Amino acid sequence: MRRCHVSYGLALAATLAVFVHRVDAGPFPSAGVDQTTSLGQFKIVVAKPFTNAVTGIQLNGGLAGYTYTDGILVSPRLFDSMTVIGRSGRIAPAPGGVTMPIPTAGYPNNTVSSIATANYSSIPAGFDPDHSTHAQVYTEILNLNLSDGTGNAVLAGNAAPPAAVGASIGQVQATDPMDDFNNAQSFFDIFAQINVNIGLGYGVVGLKNDQALVLTATGITEFPPKLLYIHNATTSQDVRFLADDPTGNGAWHAGDVFGKLIVAGHGISFKNTQGDIEIFDRQFRAISVPEPSSIVLAAIGGVGLVISLRRRNQKQ
Repeated sequence: MRRCHVSYGLALAATLAVFVHRVDAGPFPSAGVDQTTSLGQFKIVVAKPFTNAVTGIQLNGGLAGYTYTDGILVSPRLFDSMTVIGRSGRIAPAPGGVTMPIPTAGYPNNTVSSIATANYSSIPAGFDPDHSTHAQVYTEILNLNLSDGTGNAVLAGNAAPPAAVGASIGQVQATDPMDDFNNAQSFFDIFAQINVNIGLGYGVVGLKNDQALVLTATGITEFPPKLLYIHNATTSQDVRFLADDPTGNGAWHAGDVFGKLIVAGHGISFKNTQGDIEIFDRQFRAISVPEPSSIVLAAIGGVGLVISLRRRNQKQ
């Protein structure tokens, strides 16, 4: 959480009491590591060669928990009980930026121990790109394991297999020169492994994005914040298969494009409770979705998967 002043005293019954005063204004705090919970969900426009196959998979009882309408595959809601985010100390405005250490102890995989301006794959519009006018904090997802308990998951940082994905780094930038925490804005460049439980003999299939998936949020007033980071197709990214079709039927090969991830929501500090789920669902539904026809998709793969499904149906 944000910086706080803590005093300790003994009550009459010799019970230790803790009094916490939250700081509601002022500069960003010193470097630290925040542990919190998360909810997440995503939407993928399936590449055209795979659209009929995905329909067939669902008709055969696969992709449990997913919905598939008009070429858009929507994941089940996912939850992470221990999201870990590292952050630097406050960085004063400095043209060209600086290099800052990030506390990463205990999280060695898919993370970096320092961040420089040049490390960012993408800095969204509306952010100070060369750090000349706004105070800021560098951030990094050290551990993210959003899952539904059935194999469907989004993994980033140390939760992903070693060297499977790049580091997911971000920033929090002040918008008020007098108060860092007055409606600060933030973004993350996310590199993740997406596990999709297809079932039907395929099991859990891994996907990943080669280009950064950019999520943004406004209204940062504390660390860790409680709000929804969103990606809404402004920079849609291909998601590719990590490995060949495990059945050996050649339905796809490593590197084939399964589709484009057009919408993602990451509710930081959201709990898996009815109240938070209702808020998350409402905000996720409000994220704008482009027409599938407006998304340019690679024409690859898919034929083997359709043939495989036809053979499966013929045996039944």
